[in-house]
Amino acid sequence: MIRTGTNVKRHSRIMIVLILSLLFAPPVATEAKTDRDQAGLKGPVRTVTTVTDKAKGVITYNFRGDEVEEIYKSSAPFTEFKKIHTYDAQGRRTETYYYGHEEDSVPWKTKHYTYDAKGKLIQEIDCDNLGCFNKKVYTYDFKGNLTEEVLYYPSGDSVKVRLVRTYDSQGHRTQTSTWEAHGPGLGIGETVQQYDAKGNVIECTTYYTGRKAGDKEDSEGSLPYKLVNTNKYDSNGNIIESTAYNTKNEPGDEDECGYPPCRTVYVYEYDPPSVP
Repeated sequence: MIRTGTNVKRHSRIMIVLILSLLFAPPVATEAKTDRDQAGLKGPVRTVTTVTDKAKGVITYNFRGDEVEEIYKSSAPFTEFKKIHTYDAQGRRTETYYYGHEEDSVPWKTKHYTYDAKGKLIQEIDCDNLGCFNKKVYTYDFKGNLTEEVLYYPSGDSVKVRLVRTYDSQGHRTQTSTWEAHGPGLGIGETVQQYDAKGNVIECTTYYTGRKAGDKEDSEGSLPYKLVNTNKYDSNGNIIESTAYNTKNEPGDEDECGYPPCRTVYVYEYDPPSVP
């Protein structure tokens, strides 16, 4: 028998993973920027391999810089999931197909993308064989910086999570504040980023405000804590190692490093130089 408290806690953690994926993942390519540019990669990177103690992932780019495939395998190893992206003639991502296993021939979910007249991504919608859900809407400032992300419930008329981003004079994202429909987003208050002289993110700290027992999505309550990510880069300016730690001291959480992992190592392959 599974205790109710365990189910609630697991559900809360799944929702936090969803929010963290919004915090750390950039939107897909907009205007002249390719997926490779959006990911902050330097040089003609063809593949990025990420290795943790639990999984291995490979992201593949084409010559234009579009991300065409993403595969993650567990340490077993077996494919945990696979994503395949399609693009239009302007290099804008049109759809993403999600597969549960590498050998699956039918995706379990498809994401559709919508752009404005300038080519900026303004909406994403997830769909499966039962219908569409999880609509996400993007808003930008006059400089083209992404200022707000709003994730709606499947009904499409009520807010699940809202992220507000602020930037410095150089266009570096310095803070992201997270909210759900009626207050701080599942206990996440804000995320603050620090940069080196080259503009690389060397530290990213997410502050969790904590929740009282009985709050929505968390009947057990939790104390405030913070999650800190630190990054190292190679001479090209590409990240080679990311480490994470948190200040939470709850029983059973000592080895929990699901998202992001405690330590991730990045390996790159580059396109061969073009022959004149």
